[in-house]
Amino acid sequence: MTTSNDDLNRSLGRLEGDVTGMKDRMDRLERVVIDGMNDIKQSVQALQADIAEIKARENERKGAWKVLAFVSGLIGAVITGAAGYLAEKLL
Repeated sequence: MTTSNDDLNRSLGRLEGDVTGMKDRMDRLERVVIDGMNDIKQSVQALQADIAEIKARENERKGAWKVLAFVSGLIGAVITGAAGYLAEKLL
C-alpha cells in the first residue's frame, strides 16, 4: 500500500492543527507567566517599601534611645553632684 497525496495532505492538515493548538496553548501560558511575574514584582516592591518604613522607624527608635540615655546620664550626674555637695555640706 502506498501513501497518496490525500493521505499526506490529511496528515499535514492534522499536524497544522496540532501546531496551531500548541501555539494557542503556549500563548496562554506565556500570558499567565507574564501576569504572575508582574504580580510578584508588585508584591516585592510593596515588601521593599514596608521594609524601608520599618528601617526608618528602627533608626528613629535608636536615635530616641540615644537621647534618652544621654538625658538619663545627665540627670544622674546632676543628682550625684547634688548629693555629693549636700553630703559635703552636711557632714
